[in-house]
Amino acid sequence: MKTNPYQKHKRGYKRKTPYNKSTKRKFQNSKIAIYKNDCTLILPNTKIIPRNSIDAVVTDPPYGIKFFNKKWDYNIPSVKTFKKILKVLKPGGTLVCFASPRTQHRMAINIEDAGFELRDCLMWLFGSGFPKSQEINSLIKKQFKKNEKTDSYVQELNQLTKTFEGYRTHALKPAYEPIIIAMKPLEGNYAENAIKYQISGLNIDECRLEDKGKKWEKPRGGIWKTDKEAKSILVDNTLGRFPSNIIYEDNDEVRNALIQSIDDSMNIKDKNKDFITRIFYCAKVKGKSKEENSHPTIKPVSLMRYICKLVKSPSQCTILDPFMGSGTTGLACLQENIKFIGIEKEQEYYDIAKKRIIEEYEKTESAQANKEFVMNKL
Repeated sequence: MKTNPYQKHKRGYKRKTPYNKSTKRKFQNSKIAIYKNDCTLILPNTKIIPRNSIDAVVTDPPYGIKFFNKKWDYNIPSVKTFKKILKVLKPGGTLVCFASPRTQHRMAINIEDAGFELRDCLMWLFGSGFPKSQEINSLIKKQFKKNEKTDSYVQELNQLTKTFEGYRTHALKPAYEPIIIAMKPLEGNYAENAIKYQISGLNIDECRLEDKGKKWEKPRGGIWKTDKEAKSILVDNTLGRFPSNIIYEDNDEVRNALIQSIDDSMNIKDKNKDFITRIFYCAKVKGKSKEENSHPTIKPVSLMRYICKLVKSPSQCTILDPFMGSGTTGLACLQENIKFIGIEKEQEYYDIAKKRIIEEYEKTESAQANKEFVMNKL
């Protein structure tokens, strides 16, 4: 018999968050805690995830596009769900939320209506997407099969198929995925929020691109509007390139499209080398990794590591993934030495996530133990 989450109260019916065996942690240590449950039932919860306890949320929720006709992908998270996520985030904490090109507007509206501030949108470009459109001709032929086959119908069919030659349904080849970046409103300004909660802004310097290149600089510290003699000069960029809001998969299709889009006025001698090195590279999951994981929307660990590193706080950071899926965010957090809390309601994907996270944890702990042994030996 299922427990009713609504328990009678002398002043009416009071909502009580279910906290049963399925809510309890299935795997827990000082770095990882994962739960098999619906995030809407356990957020926030003083025993599990209290209010203002999470530094950042990195998640890949349902897109509401009925992907592979999966029931869990029939709707995007509601405003109520994002309000619950907002409550557990610290002020100034960042939400990174993957979305679909078709439903990203609804995702962004729900996030904003929940109380978040929309700050940016990353574009993950790739060339390995597969077009899922249908030929209009084929659909017309199927429609005509339902009717009587008379001479006039056959003639009309031939005319229609000729007219719609080359036409397909509304679905272009997918070549990008939007990643919404939002923030829980600050308490005061960035400085005041940093002092009170030890969290503020993005971790830019650790995410700078290795290709250092050149940067424009004004001599004498001049300001453009007030110092007419301050002319820009190119100097060496010792820190590395500032991270942009584009991430790309390195293949000929994406590379050529990016290069062709460069305006000749940029005066880049070697476009193939210079421009592409300004963008963070990340390929989609392929081959063996995909065969071992039955989740239909796996994200690369390198991509999740980059995002987790970008949004982490300077000390004692905790990242939450309320739609954990197969646990890629957890793997990324382990590799970046960030505390991770994950929630997944589908048993199949929870089991995959648990297995992957335990294996990664043992691997990282073993590597750390070996490192400490070597240091002690020295």
